[in-house]
Amino acid sequence: MKKTRISPAEIYPFLSQTGFPIEDWQDTLSDEGGPVTGFGILFSEHLLSRQLKLTWTHRIIAEEGLWLVDVHSAADQETADGR
Repeated sequence: MKKTRISPAEIYPFLSQTGFPIEDWQDTLSDEGGPVTGFGILFSEHLLSRQLKLTWTHRIIAEEGLWLVDVHSAADQETADGR
């Protein structure tokens, strides 16, 4: 199976449009500054949280999968924060 490569020029707007914090971009970008062939765990978590409207306090990455600890609805979090 051929890997798809995404150039930095193509990925920067994508990361920005999803609201992914710029300080976490290094997790996703290539160390050499070349094309990206996959997304890091931080970006994956960001998309998961955004799509499911959930937040969590801890994560465990294991062979069996991703474990999220102390999961809350983002709506519940907004209410607790008074926003």
